[in-house]
Amino acid sequence: MVLSYGFNVPFVDLVALLRPTCSTGLYVQQVGRGARKADGKSNCMVLDFAGNVRRFGPVDDPRIATKGGGNGEAPTQTCPTCHEIVALAATECPCCGYEFPRKAKSFHATKADTAKLLSSERTLSNWLPVEDVSFFKHIKETPSLKAAYHCGLDTFYEWICLEHQGFARQKAETWWCVLAGTPIPLTIEDALEREGEIAWPSHIRVEPDGRFWRIVARRIDGIDYDMNLRVDWRSQPKPQIDDVVPY
Repeated sequence: MVLSYGFNVPFVDLVALLRPTCSTGLYVQQVGRGARKADGKSNCMVLDFAGNVRRFGPVDDPRIATKGGGNGEAPTQTCPTCHEIVALAATECPCCGYEFPRKAKSFHATKADTAKLLSSERTLSNWLPVEDVSFFKHIKETPSLKAAYHCGLDTFYEWICLEHQGFARQKAETWWCVLAGTPIPLTIEDALEREGEIAWPSHIRVEPDGRFWRIVARRIDGIDYDMNLRVDWRSQPKPQIDDVVPY
């Protein structure tokens, strides 16, 4: 804590963030240890192993953490036996008794993050490796399929509105056609039963969208897909076996 708040050595030109935090102030203070001006010093390297830059944004324009922290979504995992959604910390499925394998506890990543530290540098993030993907039903006024992409210490979400109408439904159809093919499910239950048909991306790219993140592209089998392209899949020629169909 002394090094985080009260340490003032101007010529420090390397800061390694090894501690995840939910405090915007602590994040700014930690990076600030290397932001002091000094003779002969032109820059400072910040190596973020804890996902803090990606969590709070650029240090010169950070997102202020709200009371309670996070985005309100409790981390979960899906039982591979009965597909019950349970808390991420659960060691056993309450429905079927499946015992989840114990994972080694890690407080920080083994490689520094690639998120941009300054707002002037920040456009799209680099490709983030996806370690796991889970799908579950998100219940609101109209249910939607919620996808969670687990990338190291961070999880990014997207909602596929298969039971909506208009543009939301059209966008969901495009999403399903690109990642799973046809026929397109009409309900979330049908989609969850067929989640094995959905191609998992090896990498995703995200960009800031207010307080949250939006997935803008994904890499599947070495092919990059821009999910912001408004393409009506029904206007595309019917794919043949072994063809690569651009969407």
